[in-house]
Amino acid sequence: MAMSYLATFVFAVIVTVTVTFFLYHTGLFNQIQHANATRSIQKQQAIANFGVLGRHTVESRLRARAIPNQRLAKAFGIVSSFTTEDPTIHYEFLRRASIDIDKMGPEHCVEFFNAAKLALDRTIHYFGPPVPPGHQYTLPLARVTRAFVLITTLNKFFSINPLSVDVDAAIQASEAINRLWVQSRIPEQAGQSADQTLLQHSLERLLPGRFPCEPKDHPLNIIMPAYETMWRAVLLTFVEAGFRTRDETASRQFQRVVEAIPECFGGADRWYGQVALDCAKEGLRLYPPTKRIYRAVPGTRGRTEIRYADVEKCHRDETVWGPDALQFRPSRWQFVSADMRRAFMPFGDGRHMCPAARGFGYRAVIIFAAVLARRLGTRESGVGVHFGGRNAELQSRPEALLPYGRQELEDWLYVVG
Repeated sequence: MAMSYLATFVFAVIVTVTVTFFLYHTGLFNQIQHANATRSIQKQQAIANFGVLGRHTVESRLRARAIPNQRLAKAFGIVSSFTTEDPTIHYEFLRRASIDIDKMGPEHCVEFFNAAKLALDRTIHYFGPPVPPGHQYTLPLARVTRAFVLITTLNKFFSINPLSVDVDAAIQASEAINRLWVQSRIPEQAGQSADQTLLQHSLERLLPGRFPCEPKDHPLNIIMPAYETMWRAVLLTFVEAGFRTRDETASRQFQRVVEAIPECFGGADRWYGQVALDCAKEGLRLYPPTKRIYRAVPGTRGRTEIRYADVEKCHRDETVWGPDALQFRPSRWQFVSADMRRAFMPFGDGRHMCPAARGFGYRAVIIFAAVLARRLGTRESGVGVHFGGRNAELQSRPEALLPYGRQELEDWLYVVG
């Protein structure tokens, strides 16, 4: 009996190997893989673009998005397109956001760059000026990035001058937002907290003319989607392109982009403007602002089910992006396949895609990353990034992708000397 089982097992192995060998050498294996990848992408798209709802209306789409986002409504009091089922609030949010986002054409990139540069200079000064040569100097990268991106966001959407902004209030607000976001994922911590009070007081210092206000007019309705989804993408793109990539071509491209920004957007050097956008897309591909897009859909027996589109999986699928899918390589965007276009969803997909997808998001990410690289330098400058604490193993594993949970970035230090 044992020999019979063994013979059956050996026969099954031989058949499997033979079939696999045949499929591989006839090209059918790749075709099957490609077909499977296409079906997987279509499944994720159907969730992200509300196709999973079947016949849908604006109300049903808003409901599908609002239900999973109630934790954010509870933590931050947001009343925006992302948390409401009211079409009136949704359309007003889009109108307000679009007015400012559409002012990010090539002619406005210099203004945005200059505002970001001032914001970074003031933030770094807050954490202390550099020490004399020969001494070690460090900066907490996550805290610096959060603060200067928030200050620039206030300039862009609320016309706050970076030179006159209350930097301490900006840092307090960015820290409180980060902690509240983490708390929002833990039901027992998602209610009223000291951080909610701290955030409100910090915003009143930053935007005194905006308070008191109705919930639908609260500045957080704009700040959260514009800033919170941005700062991690900026930090990760800067560190990946400036310190981690092993692709020499990618490294040279990023260095040239850093030199060419912001003039490459609309100037004589427009070719590097496209390379700059490709660098932003590659950063957003490897580290999408939202790993998963959640939708509430009707389930069995009248129950509501939460489904999600796995954006991270789509962005890193080797069948779609090639065997180097886990590497930062902006040049891949010169030849984009249909599957690559469908799989790329950093700002959502279909109806209710984030307005930033119209161009603002890509330009903002790479301008922020370039401002960091100009001010702080990159690996080629002799400076470094130290991954302490829970990420210490990254120091000896340059091939590893970076983690991008909010708490995982807290120990990263920019180091000189």
